[in-house]
Amino acid sequence: MQYQPKQLEQLHSFLKTAKSRSEIERARALLTLSKGIKRVKVAEIFEIHVDTLDSWQTKFKRLGIKGISDKGYPGNHHKLTKSQKDQLKQILYTKNPKDLGFSDKRFWSIKALKQLIKQKYSLVFESEATYRKLFYSIGFSCHKPGKHNRNQRPKDVKRFRIAVKKRSNKQEGWAVWYW
Repeated sequence: MQYQPKQLEQLHSFLKTAKSRSEIERARALLTLSKGIKRVKVAEIFEIHVDTLDSWQTKFKRLGIKGISDKGYPGNHHKLTKSQKDQLKQILYTKNPKDLGFSDKRFWSIKALKQLIKQKYSLVFESEATYRKLFYSIGFSCHKPGKHNRNQRPKDVKRFRIAVKKRSNKQEGWAVWYW
């Protein structure tokens, strides 16, 4: 593919000022393509698919350097300031959702955190993943609840424990299991 001299000049200057590896790779691939080397060979050299190379080329033709430069990553990060995160951390470590009236549970959940942030900072994140990342950045970790058979009957559990106690001859820390 032959580019106009102005386009080649733009690619060379962009290559000098590129910030990321991916930008450098895109510019170098397009410059290599401009030397008359076949698309398949260029894709092989840069270890990319031919369709990817075609996509870069099309974007460069339409948008120029903007087409091959990295875009900003949209998201919810940095909507809370450091001091707000510190306040939030203090609240999460000292109080539970039950104390604040968000839930009848003692443990923080995404739903409770969402309510707290909405009430305190008038802010709602788009994704639940953001709340999980916020928990993680504050120092919380997710734990699965312990295994519990919903079908077990408390009466039968109590009878089983009494039977085990009887069979173990009341020796502490020792139990005999029969199946």
